[in-house]
Formats: sequence, structure tokens, C-alpha cells
Amino acid sequence: MRKILVLVAGLALGLGFASAAQASHKFTVTTKLEKGSIELGEKQRVTGSVSPASPGKTVKVYINYASDSDGEYHYLGRSTLSSSSTFSKSFTPQDSGTARVKVVKAASGSRAAGSSSKTFKNYAYQVLENLTRSVKAGVVQYADPLSYREDYANLNGSRFLSGGRATWDLRHQCKSVITLAGVPDTSSSDTFAQGVFSAETSGDSVLKSRTSAVLYWDEVPATIEMNLYKKSGSTYTFARYLEISTQVSGSTNPAFATASTNVLCNLPGGFPADLD
Repeated sequence: MRKILVLVAGLALGLGFASAAQASHKFTVTTKLEKGSIELGEKQRVTGSVSPASPGKTVKVYINYASDSDGEYHYLGRSTLSSSSTFSKSFTPQDSGTARVKVVKAASGSRAAGSSSKTFKNYAYQVLENLTRSVKAGVVQYADPLSYREDYANLNGSRFLSGGRATWDLRHQCKSVITLAGVPDTSSSDTFAQGVFSAETSGDSVLKSRTSAVLYWDEVPATIEMNLYKKSGSTYTFARYLEISTQVSGSTNPAFATASTNVLCNLPGGFPADLD
């Protein structure tokens, strides 16, 4: 009977099951991310240590994306523990949204496996046309392509006729907006003014932020950027809505266009912005 028990215990360890002694003595893994948020395409780095010290041993690093509905973790690689039992692993996330990084130290000797995880936000540009939009005034169309003076041609974007005004629902997840705005070659307008607003409720008169610009028919488009959040200490409050509106002078045929309009959102499935 004693031999059988010994064999069973050995088999359990061989299959990776922790014994009672192991379960009460786990490796302790501490982790730290280099950045709390990144933009899609940027590198992230996780560092940390393992206790008790295990120099020369390895830890495995995994990542889970918010877009993985099954909760699957993807293997990123391993890192060898230094003489002081510290590790470092750099990687480039492949999907946007909230991601969780997990570092695992396998069981060894009398110690059970230990792990630690941290989350971060991976922002990616989304074309506004693909987000939920409501037209509040005027006529807003999606034009493909738009043509501007000089080297700005064949750009996708939204065209606002007769002083268009539209609102997008950002779901409290967007970081900033970048708008390449100008008057199309086909316009007979003299000037236009563009306003970009962010607010907590649709039509809210108390705006979180606002920026505007006045452009002329014979000018090249201007790039307008605006943050869609407010920072108070270490707390970030993101706007729920984004609004773009225009005022025009002279005739409209059409009046105004916004090309390659993007927002930097914490949404799965985005792509890096390219305004060139």
C-alpha cells in the first residue's frame, strides 16, 4: 500500500498537480507595466520579480484581449530570471482594447506555481463613419473620395453641406480626435468655421472641451486635434459624445469636408491612423 501511495504522489507531481505542501508554499510573482496605456503598434514592457529567488529559471508571459470572448490567453514568450530573480519582457499587442498581461512561474521543488497579472489600455484609431452617428442639422454625407488643393487628394471622409452638424456616441472610451478639415475643390464657398466639441450628454450646453478653426477656400486642409477627456489628479474622465459642426459664408456647393476623421478609442478592432 505504501508503494502505491508513493507512486500516486509521484504521478500527481508529474502531471503538474500541486501537493498539499506545495499549495501552501507558492512562488510569489510581482509585475509592473511600463505604460498604463499605449497606442496600437507601440511596444509594451512588463517587468517584475519572483520570490523566493530563482536565478536562471524562467517565467512565461501571456496576454488576454478584451475582444476574446472566450477569455483565451495568448503566449508571448518567456524571460530568464536574472541573478537577482528579476525579469523583463517586451512585446507588441496585436489587438486594441483593454488587455491583461499574466506572468507565470511554474511549480518547482516544494513550491507551487505562482502568477501575477496587470491590465492596460491599448488605443486604436477608428474612422468616425464607423461609429454610431446622429445628424442634428444640415446634411452630412460620407464622401469617397474628397479632393483638396495641392497634394491632398483622394482622401476619405465626411462632407458637411449647408452648415452640417453631427454627433457621435463615443461610449466613454475615446482618447482624442484628429480631424483633417478643409474646403473641397468643388466648393464655391468663401470661408467656413469648424467647431469640435465633446460633452457628457447629447446636446449638453456644458461642454468638456472645444476647439475651432476658420479656413478659406484657397488654403490646404488643417489638422485639428483635441483631447476627449479631462484629468483630475490621477483620474481621467472621458466624454460620452463628440460633435462636429460648421458655419459657412457664401454659397455652398458643398461647403465643407472633414477627411480621414479619426478618434483614438479604446475599442477592439481598430487600426493606426494615417492622415497622409
